[in-house]
Amino acid sequence: MEDALLKAGYAPDVPSVWVLQDIARVGDARWRELIEEVADLMNADSEVVGHVPSPSRAGAGGESGSDGDGDGDGAFGSGVVRDMAVVGVLARAFPSSALTPDGGAGKAGEAAAAVDDHDDAQLGVFHGVKQRPSRSEAEYYREQIYIAEHELGDDEGFED
Repeated sequence: MEDALLKAGYAPDVPSVWVLQDIARVGDARWRELIEEVADLMNADSEVVGHVPSPSRAGAGGESGSDGDGDGDGAFGSGVVRDMAVVGVLARAFPSSALTPDGGAGKAGEAAAAVDDHDDAQLGVFHGVKQRPSRSEAEYYREQIYIAEHELGDDEGFED
């Protein structure tokens, strides 16, 4: 993915916005691979928005409000939020019912019903901001520290 993005003009040193949409059929394993790859490419302070990918990642509804991971927290989007945190992205998730003009007033059970009746319907969205440096940023900083420690750069320890 990185090579294709670079050929298309992607600048890995500039914060960017990533949009993940129509990912309802993405399985849990592929979801984790996808966000790990995207997070590796994202610069710190880059943002990501997208559809909540599946009922197991949505975390509302189902048995006992479980989000599919056995911890029973059941908050909408808890699976997505947790997965994003693992890759260094601070995220929040919002059920589709909360995105209506009335703010979801009077629709308390609709998010859980949407998860239970999932048939490629939009469950909700998430938004996140990358908190940690990307892989390429970390490599650059590591190289600069090495140069400074071994006095390979200019007077201040950094290459020109």
